[in-house]
Amino acid sequence: MKQYMLLGLVLILGAAGPLPSPAAPLSKDAVAALADKMPDADKDGRYTGPDPADAAKVYDELLAGGKESVTALVALIAERGPGDDWRPRYVLHGLVTYVARPDADKDRPMVCAALLSVLGGATPKPVQALVLQEIQCIARKDAAAAIAKLVLDEDLYDPAIRALQTIGDTADLVRPALASAKGRNRVAVIQALGQMRDAQAVADLLKESSSGEADARIAAREALGNIGQAQAADTLLAAADAAKDYERFRSTDAVLLLAKRLAAADNKKDAERIYRKLWDTRTAAEDRQVRVAALIGLAEVRGNIKDIFAAMQVDEPQIRAAAIGLARALPGQDVTMTCVEAMKKAAGVERANLLALLGGRGDAAALAAVLAMFDDTDELVRIAAMRAAAALGGKDAAEALASRVVTKTGNDRAAAADALSRMRGPEAAAAMTAGLATASASDVKVAFLGAFTARKLNDNSRAVTAAVGDTDPAVRLAAIKAIGAIGDGGEFPPVVALLKASKDATELDAAEKALVAACLRHKENPVADQVAAALADAAPANAVAMIRVLGAAGTAKALAAVVANTTNANAEVKDAAVHALAEWRAKEGAAPLLEVARSSDNAAHKILALRGAVRLTSKDMSPDERMKILPEALKLATRPEEKREAIAALARIQTVESLQAVAPCLDDDAVKEEAAMAVVQIAEPLAKTRPDAVRDPVGKAAKITKDDRVRSTAERILGQEKK
Repeated sequence: MKQYMLLGLVLILGAAGPLPSPAAPLSKDAVAALADKMPDADKDGRYTGPDPADAAKVYDELLAGGKESVTALVALIAERGPGDDWRPRYVLHGLVTYVARPDADKDRPMVCAALLSVLGGATPKPVQALVLQEIQCIARKDAAAAIAKLVLDEDLYDPAIRALQTIGDTADLVRPALASAKGRNRVAVIQALGQMRDAQAVADLLKESSSGEADARIAAREALGNIGQAQAADTLLAAADAAKDYERFRSTDAVLLLAKRLAAADNKKDAERIYRKLWDTRTAAEDRQVRVAALIGLAEVRGNIKDIFAAMQVDEPQIRAAAIGLARALPGQDVTMTCVEAMKKAAGVERANLLALLGGRGDAAALAAVLAMFDDTDELVRIAAMRAAAALGGKDAAEALASRVVTKTGNDRAAAADALSRMRGPEAAAAMTAGLATASASDVKVAFLGAFTARKLNDNSRAVTAAVGDTDPAVRLAAIKAIGAIGDGGEFPPVVALLKASKDATELDAAEKALVAACLRHKENPVADQVAAALADAAPANAVAMIRVLGAAGTAKALAAVVANTTNANAEVKDAAVHALAEWRAKEGAAPLLEVARSSDNAAHKILALRGAVRLTSKDMSPDERMKILPEALKLATRPEEKREAIAALARIQTVESLQAVAPCLDDDAVKEEAAMAVVQIAEPLAKTRPDAVRDPVGKAAKITKDDRVRSTAERILGQEKK
């Protein structure tokens, strides 16, 4: 069916207009021949269908044959039967889509009449059902009466009702069936009347909603809900209360839908009555979602903040969360002030929740009342007030919070600093900077610096930079961490100086981490240049930390400084430099690593350097660049592990030079199997163009390998050469 629809869309967009009046009906054989022009399925099992122009010719011939040709096509579907009838089915769908074009009004009535003529007759019911599905695309109101005759047909009621719904304005033709339809047929009729929103069916549906089979009762209630007439309210409410289990669930959905329809029709009075009844009576835990829906409905039709406040007291987290969300969303300063008054009267958790609500509303009109709660006797309330003030923002809130960082201790100070870190805007940064600059107590400075660190915004960091030189180690440590989080250039010199000079291991570690974080965050920042310039005369312990920072920076100057220290006289500094170089992320580190491997007398350094160099050959290097590294790396390697890595890297370069580099390893018992695999991998694409170069190494690989797959590939390569 999907391909039918696809073809139909193509034809609507590109087919020619209708032909003149039919000349003569087509014979049955002629119609069959036209259907058989449809191509077979594609080789991959899908069905692309015919060329649109070719398909249009088929449809034009059928239209020229008139109504009899269309009925013959339907008869062909019935005659061939399931499995063999896909071509005439395809053609029928394409024909219907073809005449649904805006410029095909002449042909559409003829095709529609032809399809209507096969309904209710001897044509097999499955074929009639197909015709009803197709006729939906082209039927108009004048076809509705004929289709309506099948609404009570036990085999065809479903497609018939769907066709009538598609035509539209056909409720008068469906409604009479309600008197005699049975079983699923009856349910389908009820559902259709509901979807059509047939107000004239309400009286009958009300009766149906309280009698008959369960499926019909549920369908009637849902239909009444969708139709949206106020007279159904009491019946649906009573039914929803009386029903059990699944029926109760569906019936409640129906009454909620009715309230929604009433509200949309501006009947807020009846909608509110339904919502309030559900809110007041559905108090069981399993009905929490119903109460949430009722609460939302009440807010929409009345916007009564008192209802929402009442819901905030309910011992059910989902309902309280919904109430808070609604209170946040309700517009108007009057709502804000109502919340403020409620907050003043509340206490404890309730007051804290209302403060969170005021913060979430974002209405500055509440700020004065929120700031007044900073001195509440309940710590929970004080913390909630500080968070609300941060959410509301502004100079007054920022200064009040900064003042509490200075004057308070313990959780109050921590909460004020945390609130400042969450604030956005210049007011918060200014208040924090002023507070830090004027603070005398170390614990106050540490609190402000922690807020800068958590804030992660470099909107004013002069005071933070100055704190790196504080006489208190705790302040210096906090300042270093803050610069690691917010610094972007000008803040680094004092940290670099501390990294070079400090003898405190904790401080040194913090400075290193801060500068590494800065390097990773800002690739082009000047920290690497500053560290490289300071490295020359640093003490060994400091130099080691500085080299690790340079490794994170990864710049050209950083690389030069690290390379220079790979020959440092101090063993620890030299080791740090080799490790940093071995972990270099850019390809420019490969050549210096190869030099370390070539010249170092330290076995561990040679291994690190070789592995690092081979690893970097996969970093955006051209084959020529890789070949400047890998063959020598392979020669320098003394252990099988490094040889294997180099061989694997060479195998990815399929040139004669890489083949020549790997071939000698066929004589190395430790790696000959890896070498044989690499040789055939390199040689296979070269076999036709350079058979002379691949012949000997491939032949040797075939002889020495124990891997049947490698041997088979090698023999195939050699066989290609013989051909």
